[in-house]
Parts: sequence; structure tokens; C-alpha cells
Amino acid sequence: MDIVVRRRLGAAVWALGAVVATGWGAARGWRLEGNGIGYAPPRTLSALEPGRVGALPVPLLADVRATDVIAQLDPTPLQEARAVLEAQVQATAERAAGDVATLERQFAQGRDSTRFQRATLETTRQADEALARTLRERVARERAVADAGAAPRAVADDLQRELQIVEARLTATRAALRVADAAALAAEARASDAPPPAHWDAEAAQRALAQMDARLHRLAIAAGIDGRVTGLFVQPGDWVDAGVPIAQVTATTTRDVVGWFPAQAVGAIAPGDAADVVTATGAVLHGTVRAVGDGPTEEPAQLWTDPQRTEWGVPVLVELADGVAVAPNEPVTVRL
Repeated sequence: MDIVVRRRLGAAVWALGAVVATGWGAARGWRLEGNGIGYAPPRTLSALEPGRVGALPVPLLADVRATDVIAQLDPTPLQEARAVLEAQVQATAERAAGDVATLERQFAQGRDSTRFQRATLETTRQADEALARTLRERVARERAVADAGAAPRAVADDLQRELQIVEARLTATRAALRVADAAALAAEARASDAPPPAHWDAEAAQRALAQMDARLHRLAIAAGIDGRVTGLFVQPGDWVDAGVPIAQVTATTTRDVVGWFPAQAVGAIAPGDAADVVTATGAVLHGTVRAVGDGPTEEPAQLWTDPQRTEWGVPVLVELADGVAVAPNEPVTVRL
């Protein structure tokens, strides 16, 4: 072949390749396309308390709401334990009331005792003051008689010494009254500021009862999500421990879609990018990229082109717009 012809042929092939490469690159830059599925892993419901399965109100494959009870454990053992705790709460309340009454009596006795002592001292003071007045009058009369020479002064001197004793007793009584007044005021203050009895026993009993009520509430196991019962793993009468799976509920629709793309194609994808999801019927659903995987992972087997060859891709999570959804594990095409 002539060298000129070969050069022209090579140039034509190169130009055609450039056009194809440019067009492919433009297409790739304009839209990426990958296989995906509706993402809604089933929810496994487990027992939160050990017990015996009392009832399974919802049959297999039944549609349920999030609040529907899937399984009910027998509450009898916990109800019996709750009755004991309720009695303990009542006993604690009565004991606390008795402690309050005892404390009030103690403070009242202290207050009444100081009042009685003060009243006794006041009576003694009044009696001594009356006696002192009488003695003063007698001393004055006896001295007047003695001055007139009608009687010896010894009687007046004896009465004066007796008066001094009474006045000394009055001084002591008045000092004791001041102390009694201070003690009475302090007793009144203590009575008004009497501390309440310790309440932690009652608080602990109440909390134990509330904890038992919470355990009783957990015996009813609800679906947690709207969906369909796709598994029942126990029968009425079976004993289950906490954490043992009892049932499985799968959502019937989901707004989450996961698509898989080649690693070299996802560098420009970022959360917030627009995305389209095309269903098997051709419907185009709009959504938004929420997350991009760090690296390739194994794709679900249902998306493999060759069932004998594992396929890998970088997962991209797309959230569909409000009001649209796909079925869990429904094969779709994701366009970015």
C-alpha cells in the first residue's frame, strides 16, 4: 500500500477515534448510569425482657402499622413482682408518716418543756416580788416602832436579812427568766424549721415501681415501622431471653435507593447532586444524592450481569423526593 494512502487512512482512523472519544466523554460528563435497588433492610424485633410468649396477634405476611403489637409476652410474673413493690411503696409511705409524727412530737415536747419552765420561774418571781413588798413594809414599820423605843431593833434587823434573801432570790429568778425566754424562742425556731424526715426510702420505692411498670410496657413488642410481617420465629408458649429475635418486619416502600458505579466514575459525585431513578416500568423519579461510598463494595447478586461473576461498584445513596417511593430490593436504574 502506498505510503500516502496509509498516512491518509491513519489520519482518518485517528479523527474517527477522536470524535468517538469526545462524544463518549461528553456523554459521560453529562450523565452517569448505574444499576441500583430500593434500600430498606428488614427490621428484626427482639425480646427486651425474658419471658414466655403469650400471644402473636399478627399473622405472617400481614400488613402492620408502626404501633401494632407483633408479640405479647406473658406479664404474670412481673405483675406479681409489681404487687410486692406496690406494697413496699405503701409501707414506706406509712413509715414516713410515722417518722413525721414522731419528729413533730419531739419538737413539740421541747417547745412545751421550755414553756413550762418559764411559767414556773415566772410564778416564783411573782411570789417573791409580793413577799419582798410585804417584807419592806414590815421592816419600815418595825424600824419606826424601834425608833420610838416601843420595840427592840432586832426584829427589824431579822426582817431586813430575810428581805435581802428574797431580793437575792428575785435577782436569780430574773436571770433564769432571761435564759428561759431565750430557750423558748430557740425552741419555737427549731419547731418551725424542723427538717423533714429522710425521703430517699420513699423515692427508691417509687422508682422501683416505675421501673417495673416500664418492664411491663416492654413486654408488648410493636412493629416499629409501617410494613409487612415477613418472619415469625417463635410460637405462643415459647420461652425467650432478652435479645432473642421474635419477628421480622419489612417496609413495603422506601425513599432510599442505592446505585453502584465504577470507581473511576464517581470522583465528581457529591452529596446534594440531583439524581434520577428509572423503574422497570419506565417511570422517572427525581431524587438527591445523600452519600457516596468510600470504595467499591460487592453489588447485590440480583444486579449481576453474569450470575457466575461477582460485580463490584461504589455505592451511592439517593433519597427520592417527597411523595415518591420504590419497593425494597426493586431493581432500578440510577442516573447522575
